[in-house]
Amino acid sequence: MLKLLKKALFIVGFILLYFVGIREVRKGLLSIQAPLLEEVSIYDIESVSGVSVTISPLAHKKFQYRIPFDSFLLFSGIGLIALGGSRKFFYYLFAVQFAGGVLSTIFLWIGIQTTYYFLVVPDMVARYLLPLSSLGLVALYYIKLNSKGKNER
Repeated sequence: MLKLLKKALFIVGFILLYFVGIREVRKGLLSIQAPLLEEVSIYDIESVSGVSVTISPLAHKKFQYRIPFDSFLLFSGIGLIALGGSRKFFYYLFAVQFAGGVLSTIFLWIGIQTTYYFLVVPDMVARYLLPLSSLGLVALYYIKLNSKGKNER
C-alpha cells in the first residue's frame, strides 16, 4: 500500500513539474524562435501556438515544427513511474526528446534557408519519431519486466 502511495505521489509530482516547469520552458523557447520565423517571407507561417508552428510553403503542403518535451514525455514518464521504471529509462526518455529537438531545429533552419523539402524532417520528428520512441520506451521497459519475471520462474 505504501509503495502504491509513493508511486501516486511521484506521478502527481511529475505532472506538476511538467506543467509548472517543462511546459513553461517550452513556451519560452518557441517565443525566442517565433520572431525569427516570422521574418522569413518565403513561407507562410500559418499558426504559432504556445509550443508549435505550422509552416506552409505551398498552398497544399503544411509542415509542423514542435518544441520537444511534449505530452508524449508526460505520458511516457507517467507510464515509467507506474511500472517502477529505472533511472536509466528516464535518462533515455529525456535523451530521445533532446536529440529530437536538436534534429528538428537544425532541419527547420536548413529548410528555411534552402528549400522546403528539409521541413519534412521536423514534421516527421514531431509527428512520428518522438511519440513512437517515447511511448516505445514504456513498452520496452514493460517487456524487460516480463522477461525478468519469466527468467526467475
